[in-house]
Parts: sequence; C-alpha cells; structure tokens
Amino acid sequence: MLQYALERLKAMCEEALCLSLSVDTASEILTLADLHSADQLKSHAVDFVNRSAVLQMPISFVIHYIEV
Repeated sequence: MLQYALERLKAMCEEALCLSLSVDTASEILTLADLHSADQLKSHAVDFVNRSAVLQMPISFVIHYIEV
C-alpha cells in the first residue's frame, strides 16, 4: 500500500514541476527528472526546452528549417 502512495506522490510532484517549468528552471528540472527516472517530467521538460529554443531562433532560420 505504501508503494502505491509513494508512486501517487511522485506523480503529483512531477505534475507540479511540469506546471512550474520556466526558462530559468528547465535545465535543472530536466537533470533531476533524468536522475530520478521521472519519465513524464523528463518528457515535458524536453518538449519545453525544444519549444523555447525554436522561439528564440531568428525567424529566417526557422523558415529555412521548415522548408528543408
């Protein structure tokens, strides 16, 4: 029973961290997610980093990347 409670607590913590991702915290959260096998959080952090990287690219690069 305790194992299931801990898994639920882990899932709740992952969800809270997903909601608090920012440019300032993403790399640290990604590192911790990988270290603690928090797969949902890791996936969310990777997506966040990828979206943030695209948003910071010059528009000409993004257009070229899409066309290739």
